[in-house]
Amino acid sequence: MKKRYLYFLLLSFLQTTCTETKECCGPNLSGINLDSPFFPTEDLGFYTIYDVVETNYALTSPTVVKKYQLKEQIQSTFTDSEGGKSVRIDRYRRNDAQAEWKIDTVFTAKKVVDKVTKTENNQTFVKLIFPFRENLKWDGNLYNNVGKDDYVLKNVYLPFKIDTKQFDNTVTVLQQNDSTLVDLKKRTEVYAKGVGVIFREKTSLFYCDKPECVGKAKIDFGTRYIQTINSYGKE
Repeated sequence: MKKRYLYFLLLSFLQTTCTETKECCGPNLSGINLDSPFFPTEDLGFYTIYDVVETNYALTSPTVVKKYQLKEQIQSTFTDSEGGKSVRIDRYRRNDAQAEWKIDTVFTAKKVVDKVTKTENNQTFVKLIFPFRENLKWDGNLYNNVGKDDYVLKNVYLPFKIDTKQFDNTVTVLQQNDSTLVDLKKRTEVYAKGVGVIFREKTSLFYCDKPECVGKAKIDFGTRYIQTINSYGKE
């Protein structure tokens, strides 16, 4: 009888602690349900259109800027090799809003109890972990052989504005943010509830390292990729 009393007392303490700290000692199903819509995968036909600006810097030639649009659309669902439900997402590309879409890439995504994975070019990445909390860290390369790559969750449930578009409930995944006097490497993705990715940046710049320009962020060479949401909806 005494052992049973101590068991229930311990269970009550753990439940109270989880509630007060919002960090569950087991699967937090309410948190998962809350955060899952940040990467929608259930809505067939749902699409997002992005404006992309690619800038390439070189030492011996002028800077080249490419502008184009991407469209990502949930096309179908299927049962994967592990018996789970995955979705096929088609990515299209066009030079401008007047051009026709042309298929660019096909990738898959999968949402399980505590994470979302995305597979591109036979490489699987862990894009999000549930439930969200500030400074949550995980290995984005957990399911590939590229090497450990720590992602950190920032600005949880905060608003994010792109031009005139206001998204009230977003999270930021900081995949890399390394900055020195001679280089900058940054990879960031911002997700909005009910939409998915609304902003993506991939930057790899190398600065002039001569004594007269060290610390002035004068770019010698490198690339900067900025992808911002233009519109979204369902077809």
